[in-house]
Formats: sequence, C-alpha cells, structure tokens
Amino acid sequence: MKSMLRCGMGPCQGRLCGLTVAEVIAAERGVSPAEVGYYRLRSPVKPVTLAEIASMPREERDEKAVLRV
Repeated sequence: MKSMLRCGMGPCQGRLCGLTVAEVIAAERGVSPAEVGYYRLRSPVKPVTLAEIASMPREERDEKAVLRV
C-alpha cells in the first residue's frame, strides 16, 4: 500500500493514517493488526520546519562540519 498509495508519506508521516492502514491490511490478510505491525518510524519523527532548524543554537564545530574551505 505504501508504494502504490504513498500511505504514511504525507506531512503526518503516518501518525494519522498508520493505524487505519494496518487495520485494512490485517483485514485483507485475515490476521490481527498486531501481526501486521506499524510503520517503521524514520527521522524526523515529527516534521521540523526550516525556521525551527534555523533557530537552533550553533557552535563553530557545527559549521566546520558542513563547510568546505
């Protein structure tokens, strides 16, 4: 379902549709939702805006890690 319908790949990253998708798959397979399991969570677990990233404190070593001189 994920590859065909892109379930769990929207802004909520499956937090809203994940349980429903697991229940649909379980019903089709004739097993419990627990046997189907849930999406594997990937970072970021919660969407992060660029403004939040930009406002994070920075140190000189952080900049050196990404700058090429």
